Amino acid sequence: MNKINSHILRRYQLEQLQFSVDTHFLPWIASFMLMVCVSAFSILS
Repeated sequence: MNKINSHILRRYQLEQLQFSVDTHFLPWIASFMLMVCVSAFSILS
């Protein structure tokens, strides 16, 4: 019983970590990709 609880808790912590990574890095990655696209477009045109 205790083993199962610790396993669930560990999985919950991993999901929380994944959520924080998504919420912190996705906007940064999106803005970075946007900058790359804009600079590439200005070079090509």
